[in-house]
Amino acid sequence: GLRLDIGEPLPSGVCRYVQVRTEKSEKEYSYFYAGGEISPGDRVIVPFGAENEETEAVVTSVEYYREGDVPFPVGRVKFIRRLSGGKGR
Repeated sequence: GLRLDIGEPLPSGVCRYVQVRTEKSEKEYSYFYAGGEISPGDRVIVPFGAENEETEAVVTSVEYYREGDVPFPVGRVKFIRRLSGGKGR
């Protein structure tokens, strides 16, 4: 991944992948976040599963990639809906 300073705007051609974990699964999932700052430990609401059920999740990592180097196809990544407040476990 790329390294960006906190608060630095996302350069053109760079994607921010946010890894989260929910109580529904031990697996981590990748999402995009179009808002401002987001950090590991933040609680978020994500569309989860085939039904896109609103589910609370905890951010485990935030990584930046050039569009050509993404770890998961951009067209298949869902967006975090919103921050839910507070820090996770």
